[in-house]
Amino acid sequence: MRHLFVVGLSSLMAGLFGVCTGAELAKGGKTEYTIVQGAYATAAEKFAARELRDFLEKVTGAKFSAILETSKPLPAKAIYVGWTDFALRNIDPAKMGKEDWIIKTEGDNLILTGGRPRGTLYAVYEYLEQELGCRWLDEFTEIVPSKPELKLEHMDIKSRPLLWSRMIYTGSNTIFDPELCDLFDARNKDTKSASDRYGFGGILYGAPNACHTFYEYSKDWPADHPEYLAMNDKGERVKSTDGIGPGQICLTNPEVRKLMLEKLRNYIITDRETAAKTGAPFPLIYSVEQNDNPLSCRCPECKAFSEREGSDSGPLVDFVNYLADGIRTEYPGVLIGTFAYMQTLIPPKTVKPRDNVVIRLAQLSAEWSYATDTSQYPDYFRPMTNAINRPSCETLVNWSKIAKHMSIWDYWILYQFNGNDRFETPYANISCISADMKLFLNSHAETIFVECEKPEISSFFALKRWLGLKLMQNPEQSSEALVKTFMSGYYGSASGKMSEYLAYMEKRIGDMPETKISVMLEKDRTYLDLDFFVTSIKLLDEAEAICGADKQALLHVQRERLPVDTGLLGMWKYLQ
Repeated sequence: MRHLFVVGLSSLMAGLFGVCTGAELAKGGKTEYTIVQGAYATAAEKFAARELRDFLEKVTGAKFSAILETSKPLPAKAIYVGWTDFALRNIDPAKMGKEDWIIKTEGDNLILTGGRPRGTLYAVYEYLEQELGCRWLDEFTEIVPSKPELKLEHMDIKSRPLLWSRMIYTGSNTIFDPELCDLFDARNKDTKSASDRYGFGGILYGAPNACHTFYEYSKDWPADHPEYLAMNDKGERVKSTDGIGPGQICLTNPEVRKLMLEKLRNYIITDRETAAKTGAPFPLIYSVEQNDNPLSCRCPECKAFSEREGSDSGPLVDFVNYLADGIRTEYPGVLIGTFAYMQTLIPPKTVKPRDNVVIRLAQLSAEWSYATDTSQYPDYFRPMTNAINRPSCETLVNWSKIAKHMSIWDYWILYQFNGNDRFETPYANISCISADMKLFLNSHAETIFVECEKPEISSFFALKRWLGLKLMQNPEQSSEALVKTFMSGYYGSASGKMSEYLAYMEKRIGDMPETKISVMLEKDRTYLDLDFFVTSIKLLDEAEAICGADKQALLHVQRERLPVDTGLLGMWKYLQ
């Protein structure tokens, strides 16, 4: 069984040990505690100490001083943050992973530390969340309880998030202040930060890009060798102009393989030279992935290979294995990543990925199914474990059986590319997230990337993002409890009515016949009837009335009107 992330620190430790130090961190607006930092703290550890100080003061009303460990004499009661000598007396930093965090009491002292670059930062945020009840629900909404009297409970905890890469892409930084977005991500342990103070751990994906790289590899190939390019069904060799295409490359051509391996080595060498100058870690994964279009090479060799393997993933995995073997000895820590996506979604019959290959499974939702086999595209509105998504679930499980390293590229958004009569409507996948996360972890996924754009119009956007980030750290947490925590903090006195609205929407969606709702045009989704809009507007009206003078909660309620209003406008001619 995989090591699980620890939640509910006080209750858990009280159950295990039944003791506490009895020391008071704060009482009556005063404290005897000092925050102590190591002499050689990293930018992330310094920022962690500032965050701890700021929120301790907000919670308790007391003023906490902060000093370096080189100050003498040291205080009798202290909170040691980061790689202090006090913390490292019994902790070997070499044995801590990059995101391992430790919360430990020694007498009347508290240790908050962890691996570098992010462990200490995560220790601080875990302490603030689980012990003090602080929450960061979106870029502008933080929950800070008032606890003028705060005791130091006995704790001895070491843990880490289960996934070593957790990213939810929202596009928020194009709408809001990017700095606020980065801070929100850091506080909720999204790993995409590129700032040292948020624990930047280096670039995960090396050159040329993080995905759809065939164009970059092939753009300078000689024009007098069209056989290097993929052949379409008409026998034409198709050149690409960008990462979308329209072409691909020929996967069985031996000269193509040599050119790709040479360029891959050059990318690795250049990246390592750059990293050595900055002191950053080397990139871990190099993406060798098809351009973003469904073309597969139909030259005789590639076509025959695909037919033998029952999927176009056959020649792709064989091709990637060649590259993985070519760099294995020289760069044993490097992984080659490739897509199981569109034409390569189904795993091959006999070819298995090498141990230094990462399979990144990207199962578009069923709204894309007009382009290919409907069965392989999961319904956005149902968990992957739902019977209607069985083929998609089996594809995931089958890949996990043959691939040592699994990565998930998920979609928490509908793009509405199927047809012309499209418009935004209220929709939500909140009830799917927990089950899907458990499935991904049980399929030994190591990284998850989620596309979750359109924050300005997506129903319950803030909830699904926050809930997703929490469950990425540990999917065994209670989804119901997390949702309740969010609703209370985000909607204030209107949380009950907004929970009623979410439950109503989910029930209406769930009551639809067992079919793939994503495939349907909005006008054919039966939950979007007149009663749905009348009831939704009534519930939102009541929620607004409850908010009273709470302007932040009122704004949060009002933004849920956007998909309702746009949906009603789009459905108007059908509802008449």
